[in-house]
Amino acid sequence: ANLTLNLSGPAPAGLTAILGSNNTGAATVPGSVTFGAGATSVNVPVTGIGAGVAGITAVTPGFGNAAASVTVSAPAAPASVTTQLWTVSQVN
Repeated sequence: ANLTLNLSGPAPAGLTAILGSNNTGAATVPGSVTFGAGATSVNVPVTGIGAGVAGITAVTPGFGNAAASVTVSAPAAPASVTTQLWTVSQVN
């Protein structure tokens, strides 16, 4: 499954969001994702590990933080994303 991380404006070249999961027994995400120059969104792959709920966080320098909740209904099942769109706003 994927989450979509949206920006409030175009990404500068090399912008990277640092990702985390508060319950890696339920779902994991890569350590980071990088936006293409000028992009306003990026897909965040979520891997379902076992039944449970995980909070997924994104820290995006210059834009702020975002969080989403992911529910995995059965062990090793694809993650069912309950919040699909995150938006982080550019810090002036």
